[in-house]
Amino acid sequence: NNLPTGKTLKSFGKGRVCYFPQLTANGPMQETSGLGTPAISAKSWKMPDNWQELTAAIRDVTPDGFSVVVEAPLTTLAEVWNRDAEKQTIIHLINFDSNNCAQNIKVKLQNQFKGIIKKVTMLSPEIDGQVDLPFEKQDESILYTVPEVQLYLLIVVQ
Repeated sequence: NNLPTGKTLKSFGKGRVCYFPQLTANGPMQETSGLGTPAISAKSWKMPDNWQELTAAIRDVTPDGFSVVVEAPLTTLAEVWNRDAEKQTIIHLINFDSNNCAQNIKVKLQNQFKGIIKKVTMLSPEIDGQVDLPFEKQDESILYTVPEVQLYLLIVVQ
């Protein structure tokens, strides 16, 4: 076994790569599916104990920073994609905590397209119609706050 025992950073061409040796967690991570094969049930979903070290390792290989930063509870998932033809950035927010709304989610988004961002719109089956969100410009980024996500919300930046 020639693998490093700790986090290792290397340069590769113009990029950087990080070897992260292990995610750790207390308690069982896998249960039997009943078919004799391991499966992860919803009862086993949890953050690894060393999730903050993994996050730092990802930051270490991203020297220019992330194109989007979302400050939300750990039970909230953010997924980002660009629609090039429309020059839109779409952010999906999903709250996996069925007992609590995710509130006051702060988003910092680097402009993904040339030109000025004119509008940030929030859509969800949880609200009627669409809501324009106020945003603040900061260098090549914008900052805005999503008031609340019960389950699912979509943000369109154009």
